[in-house]
Amino acid sequence: SWLYTMLPIASLAYLALLILPVLNFIRNYRYVQFIRKYGLLEADVKWRMFVQNVSAHMGITKPVHIWMSEWVTSPVTIGYLKPIVLQPVAAINHLSPEQIEAVILHELSHIRRFDFLINLITRAIQTILYFNPFVKAFSKIIETEREKHCDEMVLQFQYEPHGYASALLTLEKAAIRTHTLAVAANTGKKHDLLARIESILGVHKKQVFSFNKLAGVMAALLCFISLNALILLSKPGESKLRPGLLTDLSVPFHLFTPAAESRDMAAAEYPKAEITNPTIINIPSDKPVLTSKNK
Repeated sequence: SWLYTMLPIASLAYLALLILPVLNFIRNYRYVQFIRKYGLLEADVKWRMFVQNVSAHMGITKPVHIWMSEWVTSPVTIGYLKPIVLQPVAAINHLSPEQIEAVILHELSHIRRFDFLINLITRAIQTILYFNPFVKAFSKIIETEREKHCDEMVLQFQYEPHGYASALLTLEKAAIRTHTLAVAANTGKKHDLLARIESILGVHKKQVFSFNKLAGVMAALLCFISLNALILLSKPGESKLRPGLLTDLSVPFHLFTPAAESRDMAAAEYPKAEITNPTIINIPSDKPVLTSKNK
């Protein structure tokens, strides 16, 4: 009963707290639309030709445009139907031509995988289910695997791993904050970028036992047990235990009982039936009855 009473209150609290993630989602979307239209500079001809050639080689059917932007601090990809690649004006001057090509190829890999659309859908789900930690963890896994696949695509084009890793570090130093809806080349936190660089360079670290993962597993198990207990306790109806079951357990159980005692216990458990209105049946006998005279 208390669960049904608290359900409307919990629903109102959910809707009230939903305002914050929805406003954040709208603000991010408006920012993406802003950097798509303003502060753009035309990229050099060789980079536009490079984008067209590599897009055709990767099988990207949509026309992809590349621009230099004054508002981004890291290369980003925006758009699904009309994708564009934005390169930062400030950070691009510190990279070599091969490093710029590797970074552009990383962004083209996002376009080939439709990562902008997938990222938009996952952010919308994460906004609605903001209270669920498993949704956030799932979104984090998608982001990690997405960046890992794009890094592997860059290495498949035979770009030098050390140069590509140093380009990511240079972009990280110049980056302030990457927008959540735009798919960037160096998304995530610093330790995520470190894991990417180790994967690019082929550095395999020894797995260390993590207490945080153990605590997360134990917390999830505790939540699952608590939820099941709450559901079982909230169900109306009588208990499924048979009356007298606990009282029967108090009777001592004899493993080795003598035969006589077993018969007595069986007789006590199953008493003889009382016969009412007995019927006398005379059975004729052919044998003579012995009397004292016959003897």
